[in-house]
Order: sequence, then structure tokens, then C-alpha cells
Amino acid sequence: MIRYKDKYILRRAEERDFPALVQMYTEVFDKRVSLDYFKRKYDTEYLRVKNLSAIALYNETPVAYYGILPQKFRRGNEEVLLAQLCDNITLPAHQRQGLNSRLAELTFEIMKTEGIGMAYALPNESSFPAILKMNWGQRGRFSRFHFAVRTLPLAKVLNRLNWNAVYDLFFEKGHETQFLRCFAASDKHWKQAVSSPFLAYKNKMHGHYFVRYSDCTFWIKIESIMHVGLCSLGNKESLGKALRKLKRKAALLGINEILFQVDPNSDEYQKLGAFAESKPSWPLVYKKIDYGLEIEDFVFTLADLDTF
Repeated sequence: MIRYKDKYILRRAEERDFPALVQMYTEVFDKRVSLDYFKRKYDTEYLRVKNLSAIALYNETPVAYYGILPQKFRRGNEEVLLAQLCDNITLPAHQRQGLNSRLAELTFEIMKTEGIGMAYALPNESSFPAILKMNWGQRGRFSRFHFAVRTLPLAKVLNRLNWNAVYDLFFEKGHETQFLRCFAASDKHWKQAVSSPFLAYKNKMHGHYFVRYSDCTFWIKIESIMHVGLCSLGNKESLGKALRKLKRKAALLGINEILFQVDPNSDEYQKLGAFAESKPSWPLVYKKIDYGLEIEDFVFTLADLDTF
């Protein structure tokens, strides 16, 4: 616990702070988020580490929050923990007090105690300049590949009605072990450790589906369009066939776009480039805590993000 400017108390966030976080989201972003959403999102017990975030209180009332999530990355037989910056919020009456930067420093101290060597984020354009001012580094940008599908956009209607669960009827469940083999650890780069506990954690937040055509595997989420979070792609010929089948599936379901967002350092970037033009997406930023880690050794995916 830290006293700041003789009027704020800064400390490690706890689950009891989530109701106040719901209110802060409503006030700052005019966005209704449920208490259960934050409980599920920050329940990272499967990694045996949780509550890495920091919160600021004024007269015992939370007024600013710096939220990060732990994640496990694997390369060969090695494992390492990283942290993803995902929630950053300060009530208007307490902005320009330096709370954001001071809370960030506190989270970095918490990361050190948990053996976490680096934080990263894929911020939107509005928050990107503020992050750079806090001495985060940048390693390029993610790349987007859009595949248009000729169909009536029924998926957009279903999303507005919050009926996305209807897609459960059109995708086969199970066979998790078979799909996990497609995302085994790389010997070249650090990648998200995709495991049964990781999938279970993600599925608490959103509905996801595995799709496999020949030697190409896709892990997708459908919200208005089809978002591909993870993919294991075969050669050019098999990928071309798989994309055509995926587009036919999307057309039948009223999904008028398939979107891949990938790390330019990935093999997927090179393979998708043979079928569509890439467009720049979010900036990839990072903050080193342990200087034994290098951001160039990591490959990130859309599935890594808290929003997938």
C-alpha cells in the first residue's frame, strides 16, 4: 500500500474492487459491463497467479485502475510468464494527477514479485500516444487480412440481439486434444501456451469454435463477423482450399467477412499474404521488466487478447 500526493492510496487490486470497476466503466466509457465479466476475466487461477493489477483510492473510493493479465508463453520445453495490459481507466475528476503512470509503476513491481519479465499490449490509436510517453517500446504493428463473403449480413443482426450462441448448432464440439496438437510449442519463438486450461479460461468469456479443413485448423469467434484467433496453416494449395470452404461456411451462416489479425513475425503472415493484401492494425508495444527477454523472440496472436 502506497500513499500518493497525501490524498490517494495505491495498492494491489482485489476481487472486492470489481463492483467499483463496473461503475467506473459506466462513468468513463458509457459502457455497461457486468460484475461477472470482470470476475471471469481476472480469474487466472489456472496459471497459479492472479490479481496483478493496481488500483487508486480517494477517500476509500476507487478512482483509477491499471489492469493487467498474466499469460504463459512456451518455447520448446521452456515456459515464461508475460503480462498483457488490458484495462486502463481514471475517473475524469482525478485525471492529470499522474495516477496512471504511478499505478503502472506499481504493477511492474507486482510483476517482479511474481517472476513476470515483460508486459505487452495492442492498444487502440487513442491510448497509443499515452503509452509511448510512459517509455514503452514499440515493435511494429499487427497486420489485418480481410476476406469478404457474399451473403446477407445476418450475423450482424444476431450480434445486436445477443444471439451469438445460436452458432453452437453449426459447429462440432469436442476433439480438443486433436486440435491442441496443431498449436504445439515452437522451438523458434515464444508463443502462447495453448492448453486445455487456457481454452477453458477463454471459453468462460466468449464462445469459440475449432474448424479444420485438410491440414488447416482455425480457432474462431463470431461477433458480427468471423474472427480467427489461432490458425495452423498448411501449404499454399491446402490453404487455398480451406479458405474457400471457410468462406462457404460463413456464407451459409450469414457472415459477410472473415478477419485474420496476425503478427508479421509469424508464418501465418507469410502464408495469408499469398491470398490477400495485408493492412496495418494495432501497434504492438512492450515494457521490459527482465532484460533477459527480447520482444523479437515472441509471436503473438489475436487469441492472446483479453477481448477474444
